[in-house]
Formats: sequence, structure tokens, C-alpha cells
Amino acid sequence: MEKNFQSWTIETEIDYNEEIKREIDNNKIKDTFLLDTNNKDGFCKIEEYVYRIALFHFQRLNITYDHEKHYIEFWYGNRTNINNFHLDCDEYEKKHNKQYIHPICYSVTYFNDNKCPLVITDLSFENYKYKEFTSDEQKLVICFPKKSKHICFDGSRYHGVVDIYDTKNTDRYFLSINLWDRKPSQVPFFNTCSKTVKENIDIHLKKDPENEEIHLDTTYINYDFFSDFLYKKKDKQFVFLKEIIGNNDYTKVDFDNISSVSVSGLFSNYTIKTYKLPFQQKKKYNELIFKYGDIVKDIVPVLIKNSVSQHNIFSNRFVINGFYAEDICKWIINEAENYALKNGGWTTSRHKNYPTTDIPLERIPTAFSYVTFSLNMIFEKIRSIYYLNNFDFNIQDIFIVKYDENKQNELSLHTDGSFLSFNIMLSDKNDYQGGGTYFDNDNNLYYLNRGDVLIHSSKQKHAGMKIIKGTRYILVFFIDLVFSI
Repeated sequence: MEKNFQSWTIETEIDYNEEIKREIDNNKIKDTFLLDTNNKDGFCKIEEYVYRIALFHFQRLNITYDHEKHYIEFWYGNRTNINNFHLDCDEYEKKHNKQYIHPICYSVTYFNDNKCPLVITDLSFENYKYKEFTSDEQKLVICFPKKSKHICFDGSRYHGVVDIYDTKNTDRYFLSINLWDRKPSQVPFFNTCSKTVKENIDIHLKKDPENEEIHLDTTYINYDFFSDFLYKKKDKQFVFLKEIIGNNDYTKVDFDNISSVSVSGLFSNYTIKTYKLPFQQKKKYNELIFKYGDIVKDIVPVLIKNSVSQHNIFSNRFVINGFYAEDICKWIINEAENYALKNGGWTTSRHKNYPTTDIPLERIPTAFSYVTFSLNMIFEKIRSIYYLNNFDFNIQDIFIVKYDENKQNELSLHTDGSFLSFNIMLSDKNDYQGGGTYFDNDNNLYYLNRGDVLIHSSKQKHAGMKIIKGTRYILVFFIDLVFSI
């Protein structure tokens, strides 16, 4: 059985959204149909679309599609019944034999944006029948239709569309599909639209971030909520949902305390902009998405919570092997030690909460010029791996850290004061024992070779592990994103 919610974005070489919408307008249906995969006359666009999506899900579920054993049921429209909470099942068996037989997979595709969200519960027929709404793990998902959005969830759980904004049931183009391992009773094969020469529609489904929808748990919902919502249908529950959505982190956030950090004039060619963003309205959030892309949906939670969740793209870490050659690493170390020898040693109090034994790179002009010149290659890699092609970077700080067995030999768990961090290993592994960069969220410990780069979110807790012998040098970078609306 499907888990209760998964989401994709459908990508095609040609934008079929308008064509499918025209097919829906021209071939209005009220019932469900089965796709005739043995049809010799070819498929119309809707049938081809249904077929490609069905094959994707059969494959995803490790089911080899057999037209004699499996059936594809579908229906579509430009309107949806509002406040009609229901289960997906064999409707004939339900009506005539009181049996609830559910499909192996249910999915829906949207062809336009709409303000009426789909509300998905994890309540079964038994939960509904006996009013079992007291589970501590009770959950609810709120999903707004969006052009090219494709979702899949457990259709044996109660779900329905609600009009919490009183939109009077505006256009809501959708295509729903059930996959069966038995033939649903009394469902005819589809022959409504005129056939065409079979056209292969190349469909790609790109997985959406899991934080794109609004997920509510028992912090917000309880027995009274479900009782009113499913039985009494009190207006107050729609007001409650509207308030929850309105107070979602993405729509009403005070960003007054989030501002860019001055780089003390290190880079005269950088324009320093602010993170003080007017996010009080959903419109502003959407403007950011329009300007910078869907990656904003992963950026904003990091800025709001000052942390990164497991499913956020910025939870990923990357290593670039051999970015600096051995002689470059040795040269930077020598330049740092020469500077310290002539200028009173290494600094130990530049960072207030988690001080390191370090030297700011701008104090060493020769190394500073080389390193900043080489940064473009790292920035291009960061843009590629985190989908930040529309962003520039503000370099907050660059410094050389020294871990010494007889002095500061480690750094405890901490987060950095920037958006992203990366470091370059300057020492050879034979120069020290112990060490490594540790991340506590997944207990991963990274050992780099000389010249390697480790890139990660600054908001992941990490530590410099204790060295027990020798000296370990790393070159550390703190960077922010530059954007505005």
C-alpha cells in the first residue's frame, strides 16, 4: 500500500498542460473509465498521458505491467466536488455489496493552479465508522494544486477538496488514476475522444521536496477537529485551516533579525545586499520563487529555523577531490606560519562562541589573491549541486585554522553564522593523527585528503575532532546567498 503522500513535478519536452486542458473541456465525462491498452486505433493525448503515468507507477512499485492482470482506471475534469470526503474504492462493490476494495495505487495530476487544497487524512473506513480519532500519530496533509504537479497517496484513507477561501469552485483541471490488480466492477473502457496516430509523450517525473506541502500532526488536530470536519462540517474548521495555512512559516515570518553580515570591505567588487525580506504575504514568497526558482522552498526554511531538516536539499554534503595541488597547500601553510611569526602569532578570539586558532586570509595578500581567484570554480560547483544558478554569493569570511596537539586540538559541536560553509584540507594525512569533520545528525565523520574540499550547510551541527598527534591545517569559508525582491 502507498505511503500517505508523495509528490512529483511532471516535465515534458512539450508543454502539454494547455492541450490536455482543451481535451478535458472538449470531452467532458462524469464517470470513470478503463484504459484499453489493446486498442488498435492508437491513443488520444489523454490516453497516452494516462498510460505513461501508469507505467511509471507500476515500475516504481516493482510491478511488471500485464494487460491481462492489471487495469488502469481514470477520470478527469475541470471542476471538483467540494467538501466531499471519501475513499477510493470499487464503487460498484461498495454500493451493492458493502465491500471496500481499494486500488493498489491512486494518483492525481493537476494542470493549473488552484486555491482549493486537497486535504489528506490517514483515517481508514474503520477509523471513520467507529470515530477512532485519538491516535498520537494522527496526521493530515494539505496540498494545493499547482500546474504540472503530480501526487500519489493512499487512496484507502479519507481525503477531499475544501474551499477554505470561498472561491466558488473555480477551474481546477485534474486527471486521476487508479491502478488495479483486478478488474473494477462495471467500469467501461474509454472511447470518448477521437483516436489519433499514437503519439509517444515523453514524461519525466521529478521528485518534489517533502516540505512543499503543509503537514499537520496532533499539535494542531485532535478528536474534536476530525469529528467536526468529517461529520458536522462546521465552518469553524475551514476557518481553522485558513488560519493554519496563513500562519505557515512561508507566509508570515518576521525577518527583521536576519540580515547579511558585513565583510569589512574585503571584496570591493561584491555588492552586499540584505536578507531583511518582506515575507509577511504569500505574494512575496511567490515572487521569490518566480525570480529564483523552486530552490527557494528549501532556502526559506533554513533561514527561518536556523537549521536544516533531513529532507532539505541543503542537508546534502559534497566532497571535491584534489581541488588544490599539494604544493599549493604547502605554500598556503608556509605563508600563514610566516605571517604568524612576524605578527605575534595566531589569533584565538575572533569567533565569540566557538573560537578557533586561526588567521584571516586577507591578512596574507599573496595567498588571499590566489585563493579568491580560484573560488569561481568552487562557486560553479555549489551552484550546480544545490540548484543555485540564479544566485550570487557573499563571502562572509575566509580563514586558516590550525589544530595543534599541544594547543587547540579540537572544536566542539557548533553551527556557523553563514548559509553555507566549506573547507579545504591543507595538511597531509601523515602530518597528524585523529581529526576529521564530524556531523551529529547522521554520525558521519569526514577525513579529507590534502587538497580536497568539503561543502555543507552551515546550519548542520558539526565538530572538528580531536587530533592526538601533529598539526592539522584547514582553509575555511563562510558564504551567504545574495538575493532580493
